[in-house]
Amino acid sequence: AVLPFENGTGDPDAAYLCDGLTESLISSLSALPDLRVISRRSSFTFKDNTEDPQTIGRKLGVDALVMGRVSRAGEQLAVSAELVDVDDNSQLWGERLEHRDDDVLAIEKDLSLALTRALDIDVTGEAASQLARRYEIDPEAYQLYLRGRQLMVGSSREMDKAMDYLTQATEIDPDFAVAHAELGRAYVLRAYHSVMDRETALASAREAVQTALAIDGQLAEAHAVSAEIKYLFDWDWQGADRDLQRAVELNPGSDTARLIYADFLVSMGRYEEAIAQSEKAKELDPLSSSAAHMLAFTLMGYGDYDRAAAEFRAALDLNPNWTWGYIKLSKTLADSGQCEQAFATAEEAEAQL
Repeated sequence: AVLPFENGTGDPDAAYLCDGLTESLISSLSALPDLRVISRRSSFTFKDNTEDPQTIGRKLGVDALVMGRVSRAGEQLAVSAELVDVDDNSQLWGERLEHRDDDVLAIEKDLSLALTRALDIDVTGEAASQLARRYEIDPEAYQLYLRGRQLMVGSSREMDKAMDYLTQATEIDPDFAVAHAELGRAYVLRAYHSVMDRETALASAREAVQTALAIDGQLAEAHAVSAEIKYLFDWDWQGADRDLQRAVELNPGSDTARLIYADFLVSMGRYEEAIAQSEKAKELDPLSSSAAHMLAFTLMGYGDYDRAAAEFRAALDLNPNWTWGYIKLSKTLADSGQCEQAFATAEEAEAQL
């Protein structure tokens, strides 16, 4: 697991650099074969956390943690990072890097390469070409992309700002495929939630995704967004299935791609496949309610009510304020004939409204 890098710059506005560096490392490392990397949602549970590495490692179910700190040294950004064995808190690797403060991408590249060496991973073939493409980006465009990514899960106003940053990133570096894909995803979200005219948003989403794939046909993020468009709006089931299979194949460590795929498979009535994708997502994202919810929802549709109820309860333990979790748990209990418990759980949901 890559834990959120500490902001030691003295500038609160630099938080996006620390978070962006963390997210980018997670994304780069998760694309490597035979390496399970915990997703952003679970890793960021430990932001500003003071628990020792052994405790965090047990909660995440990992063998090692990447921990780091970003600071400034004049006009340079200095990043100190270490790889810690959670069994005994020993340092397996450590390094300090310095680059221009506008070249975060160079730091990420050096850290990723150093970590693969420390983990004794031989990066070849498609994984090597994917990593190489990640680093051929204009530094200014990359910083704008990081700012946009940080705002993607915010309010409608923050989403507008995110799209502005992502658009600027693609204008500065037209070959920045990941930024085009993320911009496409932003338009998909706007269309899905009817925040802007659906047809206008979808046209922009399609254009952004097509551009991303034209630049890099091996980009997992672009295939996943393409699948969402085909699945949610076009009802092109075969096309969505192909895109999702490709996204998971290109980045098996992407919990987001697996969750989208699981949701699609449930809609197709392919429950056993959906359960397998949901379980994989939960392995990658053990401390977020999202994966537990998807697994529970899939099991409910499959008719495995006892296990579905257990997973809904696990999701509610992670997010006790999740009203829909109580509602779905209530339905699961009712479907299995446990009506008294279902009524009690529904009352819990009603109390939160």
